[in-house]
Amino acid sequence: MSFQRSDRNAIIIIGFLIMIVVVANFIVLQMSPKSSSDFSEVKAMINSWELARAEKIESKKAVFFEFDPNTVSEKTLDSLSIPAVIKLNISSYRKAGGKFNTSSDVRKIYGMNDSIFSLLEEYIRISRPKIESTYSKPTTKSKPLSPFDPNTIDVDSLRDYGFTEFQTGNIVKYRNNGGVFYQSFDLLKIYGIDSAFFVKISPYVKIEQKELEPDPIGIEVVKIELNSADSADLVQLKGIGPAYANRIIKYREILGGYYNKEQIKEVYNFPEELYQQVEGYIFVDTTAIKKLRINFSEFSELLRHPYFSKNEVKLMLDKRDRDGAYKNIDDLQVLEGFDSEKVKKIRPYISCR
Repeated sequence: MSFQRSDRNAIIIIGFLIMIVVVANFIVLQMSPKSSSDFSEVKAMINSWELARAEKIESKKAVFFEFDPNTVSEKTLDSLSIPAVIKLNISSYRKAGGKFNTSSDVRKIYGMNDSIFSLLEEYIRISRPKIESTYSKPTTKSKPLSPFDPNTIDVDSLRDYGFTEFQTGNIVKYRNNGGVFYQSFDLLKIYGIDSAFFVKISPYVKIEQKELEPDPIGIEVVKIELNSADSADLVQLKGIGPAYANRIIKYREILGGYYNKEQIKEVYNFPEELYQQVEGYIFVDTTAIKKLRINFSEFSELLRHPYFSKNEVKLMLDKRDRDGAYKNIDDLQVLEGFDSEKVKKIRPYISCR
């Protein structure tokens, strides 16, 4: 059997191609992966990366915790996730004598806005001092209560009207030191007797009125200057005890001083009758008033003054930022709520200097 030359060439080419396929197949089999060990290393790397990423995300989460803004230390306050300027203003407010009575007071801090406060509000915990009730129910059940004179009533009888041991002891000390009750509301100057208890026992108070001997001729009547007086000075006034004296001084500090003696009627729970009683023995030195410089004062400083509301302070500062420094106090009259009476009231306490 014989092949032509072209046939022989075709057979050679086919054989060569078959050999190439066999060799290629052998090489491919030798290059196939042996095991999945490499994948375990890759998986370990992926897990490590995801863990590190999770830790990084966790570290960036906002940090909030319960705190009392009146007592929290600066170090602890610094760890809260709020702007540094707010932390600084809280510390400055406390150092200046400010106190947070409710959580909403924190909202007044300069730099605080509604969005930050909404996140912070649920964590604010303001401690309240435990106050024991100053009123106890009368111990006598069968004996009906009759009017009594606090200048002469004995200790046991005071208990019948619901006076506590603490209140009774203070009344006795007051009388032993020469104190006299001239009117029923004089009982309010006794430490431990508050207005709630006074309302309950006042219907039973009946003070025997004695004729007062006229003052000896030539003896000078003592007058008290409200802007410089301390507690010892104020308690010399008839009807003013330690409680009222402290309230008068605290309100004076908040105001910046009294410019009119009638302003003591703005003191908490100060009755008109008591003012009429002391009016002739008090006066004010207006040169002692401390004024607020409205061109330099900050939001929190202005808001502490009892004659300014939050909205009024905001209007004042907005105008200052928009139009520049105030040149005259009367410039405030263009603002809502600042009519001539309002400006007259605040004029002694502000300065454009």
